[in-house]
Amino acid sequence: MDASRPWLERLPVELLHEISTYLEGPDLIALRQTSSQVSAGASMPFGDHFFGTITTDLYWDSLPRLLAATRFEGPRHRVRVLHITTWHDYVPYRSRHLHITTWHDGVPYRSRRHNQLQYWRRNGDGAIIFESPMAQAVLAGIRDGFPGCRSLVVDDANGAGPDRPILARRRMSGTDCLALAVALAGTLPVTSLTVTLASYGLEEYRINPSVLGRADWNALETLRFEVRRIISTAGPQAGEKEVTSSSRPAWVVDHRGIGAIQTFIHSLLSSAPNLQTVQIGGDRSMDYCIPLLSEQGRTIRHLTLGGYTFHSSYVPMRVLNDWMASYSGGDKLESLEFVNINATRVGDFRPWKPFLSRIHATFPNLQRFKLMNCRVHPLRHGRMFLCALLPSLTARLGPGLDSPYSHEYSDARWVTISDEHGGTFRILSEPRRAYDRNGERKGPRLHDLGVEYKLGPSGTAEGMKCALSDIAESIGNRDDLFHDDECTGRPVPGADQEA
Repeated sequence: MDASRPWLERLPVELLHEISTYLEGPDLIALRQTSSQVSAGASMPFGDHFFGTITTDLYWDSLPRLLAATRFEGPRHRVRVLHITTWHDYVPYRSRHLHITTWHDGVPYRSRRHNQLQYWRRNGDGAIIFESPMAQAVLAGIRDGFPGCRSLVVDDANGAGPDRPILARRRMSGTDCLALAVALAGTLPVTSLTVTLASYGLEEYRINPSVLGRADWNALETLRFEVRRIISTAGPQAGEKEVTSSSRPAWVVDHRGIGAIQTFIHSLLSSAPNLQTVQIGGDRSMDYCIPLLSEQGRTIRHLTLGGYTFHSSYVPMRVLNDWMASYSGGDKLESLEFVNINATRVGDFRPWKPFLSRIHATFPNLQRFKLMNCRVHPLRHGRMFLCALLPSLTARLGPGLDSPYSHEYSDARWVTISDEHGGTFRILSEPRRAYDRNGERKGPRLHDLGVEYKLGPSGTAEGMKCALSDIAESIGNRDDLFHDDECTGRPVPGADQEA
């Protein structure tokens, strides 16, 4: 080996490849610019990093570019995730993903035939006709052009819905993006599906039942489904409640009846026998989706109810109770999370307490449990606090380890305590201003808003049972604005406790 060459160039190609797998985008670029030999050794991790996900809005002008990408070996064999989104208003060049959209440098791309563009063919309900030659060509191009694609991501970041009818004619809505993903599921072995429809919601009637019938979800292992609301018909029906918000047309239906047909989510859950990880969240759709999970109870290993896209997911407490009572195969569940759940109660001011006390009997083999930022509705009964948990654990197990929360804009803290059963508590504490009964503002106090318990390698089922009991006993509710006498929290280290 030539000793005059720089040491980096003298490394074996296999070692360069291994080193490159630990680097992020800017560092990968710098490494490749070192020399041609090093660039060759780092080429595969470079391609995996930047071409692992391809993002497109599938607007008419974007389609030729998407299909043209299949002619290049870099994207063709390295794309693992296809991200289908609504029309982006910018291209984030610093992203690690390859974006193929209709916008360039913040300016919409306009062809000379802008007023004569041909759009996706649709039926009377506005559903895309996937039997059309153009739709068939797109599906075949994606299937054959990205043979390694196994994950589909759908969102409506800049969604166009019926509240913006002019744009809806010329853009792919969130429902359109999902319909295309469902059509692709009939040609690709999809193992992961992520659906985030936060701008408007899911219009069930705009997904053709024949497309749903051809979808193959046998390979699906991971489902993340966060949808603001589910709309089953194109107009209000008898007994249905109309949404009259100024941001939406008056005819949009917010289904709250049990009889609402959940075409997409029901067909998916009933035909996905190998689901392992499921997250169900949304503003007003969870009460329809949660009962369907009981049918998949035999295979699900990791379940999250709620999520991080929406501030709160409203769920009637009776729905949670009925779901747990009818859940089958609970002995297979290993991880259970409740995140940003706003549970509507009837009579009981503390509905979470009896609910949590029954979890271990239904899910006896849980290895991890998380309860984070949950509330009781109506809101005047306040945010659910767990402030009694830390003192009781400290008295029994000794002081915990205090560490900052990972989010750079948060003043929250993690307190970690290991117990005698081989498990670990992680308690999330957040400083909040307190008020006395006269409405006078006092200094900030630390309140515990969430807890995670995880069994270690030597953990036992008895540890999870005791942890769930400790969490249930610690639950307290506090008025969001006044009367902090029930949950006083604890002082913030170094903070002025006066007004």
